[in-house]
Amino acid sequence: MRKPFVILAGLAAVVVVGLLLVQRAKPHPLPALSSPQTEQPTIIWSVPTLTGAMFPGTSSTTVVTFRSNQNLAGVVVEATPSLDGIVSVSPMSFASLAANQSYQLTFTLKAPPEFKKREFGGTIHIRNNGKPPKTYAPPLTVNVRTDWNTQRTALGLVVSYPPAWTIYSSSESRVSLASPARAAVLSDPTDVDTSPEISISVLPNPTHLQLAEFISAYHAGWFSHYRSSAPITVAGKPAVLFSDIGTLVGLSPVEAAFVTTDSSVILITLNDPETENSSTQLNIFNQILSTLTF
Repeated sequence: MRKPFVILAGLAAVVVVGLLLVQRAKPHPLPALSSPQTEQPTIIWSVPTLTGAMFPGTSSTTVVTFRSNQNLAGVVVEATPSLDGIVSVSPMSFASLAANQSYQLTFTLKAPPEFKKREFGGTIHIRNNGKPPKTYAPPLTVNVRTDWNTQRTALGLVVSYPPAWTIYSSSESRVSLASPARAAVLSDPTDVDTSPEISISVLPNPTHLQLAEFISAYHAGWFSHYRSSAPITVAGKPAVLFSDIGTLVGLSPVEAAFVTTDSSVILITLNDPETENSSTQLNIFNQILSTLTF
């Protein structure tokens, strides 16, 4: 009579064991895997913004350094289209960049020749040279402008000159203009051989000589030895431009313009420009000639 009870007890035990096995076999959810965070390369510039005031028709260079916080391969340096013709950069590419190592970029700023005060803005980007292009932040912001100072001198002439330059000296017969570098040299009391880059002088012409005759007589015909001369017009008046640029041993001043007026002759000279800045100073000299008014 005990067999049915034994069978039922056995069945109950099997059911309990089965439930326990089912509970143990039930899978537990695994924790969600977080995707690895990839740090984006960061560019560090030596200056927060590239700025500059440019005298019309001239160019200048400036050096900026940058570095990346990661190793990069195949890097391109490019300016936004808004800076085309105004800002260029060299070099324009790097085969690779080592993390936290500084690299040098030389920027050339070139101002349009027109005497219009304008502003030019844009950015310089560091990106990969692959496709799709990927720019590394942040870019370098560029804000440059054309600018100049205008002053009526003691000579009665109105002169426009670069904003960083100064009128070093002015009298009723002579005005001199100096760049910041030249002004620093001129401020040295022990220096007696240096002259400002550009001078404008009023030369008396009491006998009303023709311009060619006046030039031939001036300083015993000094300018007859110059490499070239050409007729020009300055402030609507007849003038002659002399140049000795390109000769092995140049004469001083390197360029000079004689402008005839009713009772005098105006002489504008470019006085021994520094070799490394000669092209810039020549452009400034020509721009002053083109904008000079009486």
